[in-house]
This record gives sequence, structure tokens and C-alpha cells, in this order.
Amino acid sequence: MIKQALAQVNGIEYYGIISMFIFVTIFVAVSVWTATTSEKYKSRMENLPLDD
Repeated sequence: MIKQALAQVNGIEYYGIISMFIFVTIFVAVSVWTATTSEKYKSRMENLPLDD
């Protein structure tokens, strides 16, 4: 039933490509942000749950 419903949607093949592009873009952005973040900030965030 779902397969038949999706077969009637025009341009459905592009949704997979668009969603993969969005995922890869966000993944790369977060990876770059993590790699370029200062050690002081990382240390502060690591200890945040332990601070009273």
C-alpha cells in the first residue's frame, strides 16, 4: 500500500538525494566545528555535568 502511494508522487526520487545531501552537510559542519573548537571550551563542556 505504501509503495503504491509513493509511486504516485511526482519527483519522489529526489527526496532521498536531498535528505542525504542535508545529512552530509550537517555532519561535515558539526565535524569541522568540533575539530576547530578550542581545548578550553571542550574542557569546560566536559566538566559541566560534574560542576555544582
